[in-house]
Amino acid sequence: PAKWLLETLLDYPSYRGRVPGGTRPVDFFGWLGTEPPLEVLAMPIHVDERLVAVFYGDWGGRVSRDCRTADVMHGLKALRSRVILQNKMRKPQ
Repeated sequence: PAKWLLETLLDYPSYRGRVPGGTRPVDFFGWLGTEPPLEVLAMPIHVDERLVAVFYGDWGGRVSRDCRTADVMHGLKALRSRVILQNKMRKPQ
């Protein structure tokens, strides 16, 4: 159901904006049991050049004016660095 989201992220390193039109996004949000939001934020999370997750957030029926994408990306980069460091510490040498 999330194919539209992954295809969008192929074109952009991250995406913040309105949900694209079409049936696939509607199907995706139906699968989640919710109405399509007005705005979404999606960022791929890569570890060792592999896509391991997609950070997704939305603001429901309103558009966010107080969330800066750069702030969210900074927080995700810090989290990613911490996860990588913890994994290196756990691996036997």
